[in-house]
Amino acid sequence: MMRTLPVATAREIAKWASEHDIDITMYQAGKVLTRRIRQGMEFYRRWFGLPVEIVDDLESAVGDRVIKFIITTSPEKNDSVRAMAEKRFGSKVRVVKSHNLFIELVSREVSKGSALEFLADYLGVKRDDVVAIGDNENDLEMVQWAGVGVAMGNASPNLKRIADWVAPSVDEDGVVEVLRKYGGLSCVT
Repeated sequence: MMRTLPVATAREIAKWASEHDIDITMYQAGKVLTRRIRQGMEFYRRWFGLPVEIVDDLESAVGDRVIKFIITTSPEKNDSVRAMAEKRFGSKVRVVKSHNLFIELVSREVSKGSALEFLADYLGVKRDDVVAIGDNENDLEMVQWAGVGVAMGNASPNLKRIADWVAPSVDEDGVVEVLRKYGGLSCVT
């Protein structure tokens, strides 16, 4: 079952982003919506996976199926913007860093860990037979839930701390090393 944000909360987030001139996109009912393109269309195609639609007023565009918001920021500002979003909305939504450029705001009931648990159950795969590979804060619950939790060498310090194993970085073909080491288990990244 898809977990969406409450309409009132989604409108609050959109209004807050507008008031603070925060670069934010909204995933809603199979669309990605934003107020303006700041990074160039190629950036959005590469990172967001769906065509981006520009709307005059994101708050007015909020409907009843908002899946998440993604704030785009610089690596230097990511932590401060995340703290600001957490302070304002942390009691209503999960605020997670998913990349040095991105902060995601999702339903409090959503995590990669709960998704992995659901998928393993659906497929009849035992937890002990699951390897999860991650590199950022949004992977914490997934890596914790798996029978073997792996952090990439380029992962956040928090993820490395809870992982069962730290693989080489992405640039060093770390996923290949994970597959060599745990090839007999189901692998999710």
